[in-house]
Amino acid sequence: MSNSQSTNKTNIQNTSEPESTAPIIRILNTSIFEINLEKENLPAPYKNPQKSEIQAYIKQLARDMLNNHIGQEHRFASEHCEMSTLSNLLITIDFENASKLTAERLHQIERQTQEKHKHLITLRRGSLLESHIELYGYTYILFFKIDHAGFLDENFDWKIGLPEKQIAQKSAVIKFEGEVIAQVWVGDTNAKISEYWWKDFLELTPLSTPETNTKNAFIAIEKLLISDVKKTSNSDYWTLRNAVVSYFRTNTNFKFSELIDQVFSSYTPDNTEINIENLIKEANKLPTKSKFDPQFEIAPNIIKAKIKKQITLVENLELRITGEIKNHDETFDTGEENDGRKYLKIYSDEGYNEFHRQDD
Repeated sequence: MSNSQSTNKTNIQNTSEPESTAPIIRILNTSIFEINLEKENLPAPYKNPQKSEIQAYIKQLARDMLNNHIGQEHRFASEHCEMSTLSNLLITIDFENASKLTAERLHQIERQTQEKHKHLITLRRGSLLESHIELYGYTYILFFKIDHAGFLDENFDWKIGLPEKQIAQKSAVIKFEGEVIAQVWVGDTNAKISEYWWKDFLELTPLSTPETNTKNAFIAIEKLLISDVKKTSNSDYWTLRNAVVSYFRTNTNFKFSELIDQVFSSYTPDNTEINIENLIKEANKLPTKSKFDPQFEIAPNIIKAKIKKQITLVENLELRITGEIKNHDETFDTGEENDGRKYLKIYSDEGYNEFHRQDD
């Protein structure tokens, strides 16, 4: 079996299925191992992974991952590396042994990472869930690093276990086409995908660079604002564009779901014709449509060049925007004189000092 790099970025989810239809997931094999860094060896796996409660738990995790995917597309550094080999074994009758070897690998990688960075970080306790599933006619291997949660049992004894609400610290989805690895996506609840997860444990290489992702994402979002907002409301366009610029300039890492929440979800348009729900729906298509990852490191040099904008005010006079405008709504105002002339008012001490006419 071999691992092939996908030449086109496509969403892991098969978009031909109606959005209102919940995906039918067939779970073929599952294992759950506790990753306890205090122990030198990997503990035995959790019992009864086929119980209906665990199966429902896995299906919900998978739905959340595949429907609301965040992450970055990768490929294996080599089709002969250990994790590529183990991933191929996980779709065979050797699942049990391969899943144990995979968990042992993560256990050792996390122990090494913790020791190397013990003065800087403390890796969170959790379990590795590995699952072989079928969805929309495709085969997938899912990896989830899941947080542990404390709870009181019926005897009021404090115990540690898997959380009822699925909290996956880190994730990876491997999509097979036949017996060939077609796509690998990696996600992280942290803004930046942990290097030990994608590089040391999974042995992956990102398909896209920060520069390509930053360029494609910003251009795609700005085009959407121009086509779906600016033609209806200039004021809403500039407010939203400024918020997008602010997000790119104030974050070192990009998470598409985070940008949607911060920029669009809580925004109330000036113009009632702007439908934010439809705008978000169209925005959610952009990572696949415009070929950028939903999670990546932002390249500051790229965004610095892309955010510049010039507006012609009158002949030989332009307003040049070179970055985020703080207090955007309080900086600009517009009005109309009694004679019908329209004006743009900019609140600026510097501008005032330059153009103020002194009284005689």
